[in-house]
Amino acid sequence: MVDGHYPLRYQKFWVTLGGFLVVAIIVGSLYPLELPSEISLSDKIQHAIAYGVLTSWFLLIFHGRRAWLKVVVCALLLGALIELAQSFTDFRFAEWLDMAANTFGVVFGSVVSVTPFRFMLAKFERLMAVCF
Repeated sequence: MVDGHYPLRYQKFWVTLGGFLVVAIIVGSLYPLELPSEISLSDKIQHAIAYGVLTSWFLLIFHGRRAWLKVVVCALLLGALIELAQSFTDFRFAEWLDMAANTFGVVFGSVVSVTPFRFMLAKFERLMAVCF
């Protein structure tokens, strides 16, 4: 136990899975789609869920105040950079409401860092060690 947190035995594996999540968000955000022109509430919900899952996933892996700050800043930067990249395409458009939904997702996802769920991966690893 380090700083009150259990070290993850398979941290590289968990980070790699998180990397796939980042790639999925990037591809999903930049891939050309036929979208309705009006603002869709379901689109904003998708943004919030994606960034909430992304943030909470990495906060399950990395613990502590510095890690929390890095994860939150990186998730917000990812959202901002994707919105910027969308503004350079002919098929996707940057929207302030998307960035607001991303930010809401990051804030909501960061709640994991103050709940007992923050040790979920460590507990899962210990359970798997007992089972196998």
